[in-house]
Amino acid sequence: MAPARGAIKSKFSQKEYVNGLFDPNVFPIPVLGTNGTLKRDAFRGSRQINTNLSLARSFKIMESREFHVQWQAFNVLNTTNLYMPNGDMALALKPNKTFSTTSIFGKSTQAFDPRIMQVSATFSF
Repeated sequence: MAPARGAIKSKFSQKEYVNGLFDPNVFPIPVLGTNGTLKRDAFRGSRQINTNLSLARSFKIMESREFHVQWQAFNVLNTTNLYMPNGDMALALKPNKTFSTTSIFGKSTQAFDPRIMQVSATFSF
């Protein structure tokens, strides 16, 4: 069952974050000089999963020398973690005081970094 006009769902899929969470026309146009009536932090961002991994090994070479190797991976699972959706309704407002449904309002247009790996080696003497 779809939510009533003016109602906002409490849970969204990742696809909805990319395609747009809601039609901007469900919101009334705020009075000039005000911020409107939608409360702060009215909805949450998409789920975030981030797993980092690090493997390291030190090798003793003679008495006072050591070789250290380290491998690090960030976002090992390579999960798409989206930024919060755009909340600026002014981007959707057309000159005739109606809202465009094709604007980026309510859409997440960026994602955090994909999997990143790095390797380091250190020689101590």
